[in-house]
Order: sequence, then structure tokens, then C-alpha cells
Amino acid sequence: MANEDITRVLVDFLQRGLVISPWLMMNSESRFDVDLFTLVDRIASDTVDLNWTEEEKIEAFGAFPLSERVPKTAVYEIIASTALSIAHYKFGDFEIYHEQIMEAVGLLNQFIADYGFGTVLMLYGLVTSFENAQVLHYYGKVSEKTFNLGSWHRPWVDYSLSDELFWGMFSGNYQIEIHDSTRYVSLTNRGKQVYLENIRTLDECGYLTRRVRQLQIHNFTFYQNYSEVANEFWPNMMQLRKNFLAWSGVQPGMRVLELGCANGLFTFDAGLADLVGEKGQVVAIDPSMGMVYRANKRKEERNADGVTIVQAAAEHLPFESDSFDAVVAFNSLHFMDLTQALREVMRVIRPEGFFATAHPLKFNMAENKLVQEWMEPITKLAKSRVGDNAKNQAPIDYQKSPEEILDEFVNAGYLHIEQTLPKAANFFKDPETVVNHVIRGVGWMQEELSMVPWKAREDIINDVFELGKTLCEKYSPEERIFLSPMQTIKGMKSR
Repeated sequence: MANEDITRVLVDFLQRGLVISPWLMMNSESRFDVDLFTLVDRIASDTVDLNWTEEEKIEAFGAFPLSERVPKTAVYEIIASTALSIAHYKFGDFEIYHEQIMEAVGLLNQFIADYGFGTVLMLYGLVTSFENAQVLHYYGKVSEKTFNLGSWHRPWVDYSLSDELFWGMFSGNYQIEIHDSTRYVSLTNRGKQVYLENIRTLDECGYLTRRVRQLQIHNFTFYQNYSEVANEFWPNMMQLRKNFLAWSGVQPGMRVLELGCANGLFTFDAGLADLVGEKGQVVAIDPSMGMVYRANKRKEERNADGVTIVQAAAEHLPFESDSFDAVVAFNSLHFMDLTQALREVMRVIRPEGFFATAHPLKFNMAENKLVQEWMEPITKLAKSRVGDNAKNQAPIDYQKSPEEILDEFVNAGYLHIEQTLPKAANFFKDPETVVNHVIRGVGWMQEELSMVPWKAREDIINDVFELGKTLCEKYSPEERIFLSPMQTIKGMKSR
């Protein structure tokens, strides 16, 4: 299958809600009942028996040698990780139930009916070969034992990757080297080229972005003490929320849509629900069902009948066109596909309605000595990615410049655009807060960290944690508070 065809098919695979993200399987035993493990295993066997015919094998792989394990493993991991994804998005639940399993099975069966079982294996092979090649590309070489165990790059597997090593060598992508009486696996020149091509394919179809976003939503789903940590990490953020609400133009009696409500800090604490009053209405959405659950608990505590909280994403708003007087977003725009979200927001705003948002901007770490020192492990990673000549290259992250966001508003057709550039105080209190809230929680620089194998990612995050211990002794509490750039921007829909 040509690269453009693979890209098109993988885009459709992802849009249907199917997932090839085996990292979701980490610690899945605590979320799957034993009987469900057995059910998925049986369904995987039945799916292979029904679909993996000789004709399908020849059409998809020709004379290429195939393992008996991989077809069943592919089906098992796709069903299980898709069910986990469904649970995260729809229910925010720690437990996976029969309903999510069967929904995942239905999605996969329909895809097989449309594209064939061989296509499923090709997509699964593309993703797993990316994970395998990533560890070899990053470390240069990995011992054969470590590669086969998958402990550095696919720690969720409970089977040997020896057959995948064989395929890689058969394809001319991997080779065995012997050093100090130990066998090591490394990429051949051809393997390095294939790895880079696979990255381009996965990037073009949106898989790499989806992978990071799923991890972020996964983290938010299980982020129980978000309010407490957020208020501690951003000591002036509540005042910024209130300032933004006053600046936004929201008036009593309006029907307002809030994007990315989290657990209701802006909805309730900052006063959005109180401002629109009894004659108005707030509809607050968040893609994390865990956050929706916690926001709904706060709604019940406050008897806020005028507030409706819905699990939804800004890129796909489940509302009628021209149905809101205003749309607002506080600290959530940077998690969205901006172009698509702006288009959807424009659709649901009434003529002469407006969209107002406040969000962090791209932060130059070189401007703050503490942050520059603390994030050095990630900065080094970026420099190694781009080469020694790009010494000032910042790590990849989801934040944008004010000019980029302004251009997006203009291109989306918003009129009478206004903006301000306030500052947010950040308090790097201790290593645990920084790592759990900034990196593992809100996912700062996850785009950079996602491009290294699992072990390297965990090692780098641990390095940030350990470095933070030293820096918290070196810098006073006052020195660990610094200002980072934000933007508030508002645009109107034409009549």
C-alpha cells in the first residue's frame, strides 16, 4: 500500500474512534476484570479465525514470513486500548466494562468489513515498528534481550518481540552486532530511512498528535486534586480568571458556552455562572469525563440549575448552529486543534456573538534562569533532535505565539478582534508539584517527550525531578515565582 493510501486509511481508522495506543494498556489489570481479559482474548481468537484467510495473507503480505502470534495480539491490543480510550473519553472511569469492550469490537469489525483484516495488521505493524525503531534510533543499539522483552520501549507487552526482531532483520531494517560477548540490535541505514518515513506518515495522518492528546486527556481524567495544585502553582490565576471574565463582555442573561471547563474553576469560582444569572445559561464542556464528573459534583453542591456540563471536544461541538451568544475558554485553547476549534466555535455563535479566550503563550525558557536550569534534561533532548548547530532550539510544545493565534482568528473570519497580554505568576514550589502538575498533568512539552522511547521519557522526567531537588535548595521561594506570558483575545461573528 502506498504511503498516501496508508495515511488516508489511518486517518479514517482514528476518526472512527479506534486506537493503536498500547501504552493505554499500562497497569490495565487494575481496570479489567479477569473475565473481561478472557473475553477479549476469545474475541481476538475468533476474529483471527474468521478473517485471517490464506487469500487475505497473500493479498496483504505476499510471500513475506508471518508470525502466528501477531494477528491475535494486534486484535487484542486494539480492542483493549480502544475500550480504555472509550472509557476515558466517555466515562472517566477506572473500570472497564463489557459495554466498552463490545463497542470497541463493533468499531473494529466494521473497519475490517470496509478495509480487510490485512489492512488492520498493516496499520498495527506501522505503529509497532515505529515503537521498535524508535528505541533503536534513540539509543543506537539495544541488547537483544532488552529488545525482545520490550522493557525499554513497550513495557506493556507480556510476550517476546523476537518474531518482530526477525521481521526487521528479514526486511533489512535491523541488524545484530556483537560487542563484549553480547548481541545487540541496531538499525541499518535502510532501517533509519524507513523509521524517518514512518514518522512522516504518522505525523501527516495526525497519529502522533492524537497520541499526545490521548495521554493528556488520560492524565486529566485521573487528576483528582487539580484545583488545589493549580491554585498553588498559579497563585494569581484566580484573579486572572476574574479579570478575563470582566474583560470578555459576557453579560447577564446570555447563553454562554465554556470550552475546557475542567472541574469548574472558571464556571463557578471565577463567577461565570453567577454573572449570567438565573435568566442566562452556561453550557460547559470538557473532553475528559473525569473532569466533567468532578464539575458536575460542584454543580450539585451549588444547586446551579442554570449550568449544564457535557463531555465534548471543542473540535466537534454537539450543538446547533447559531445557538450561543458567546463562547469563552480559559486556559484550554492550547489543548485544541486551533483551526478546527475556531471553525466550530464560529458555527455555534449567533450573528454578532463573540468568542473570548485566555491562554498561555509560548514561553522562552532562556528568559528565566530557574526554568532554564530545571528543564535542562528536556532542552538537551531538543538539541540532540535538531543537531548541535541549533543551540537555542526550544523543545516542542503545544503553545503558540500571540501572532500565530491572532492570524488564526483572522483566517477563521472573526471581526473586531481585541487582545491583551497579561502575565501569569508561576510558583515552582517543589519537584513533585512541577513534575506531576506541569509535565505529567497539563502535559507541558509532551510533544518533545513523546518522540523518545518509554524508558527515555521516564528517565528524563525523573532527571527533571531530581534536578528540582537541588534547585529548590539553591533558589529561595521568592526566586521560584516567575511570570509567564498569556494572551486574552476576543473576536466577533459577523451579522
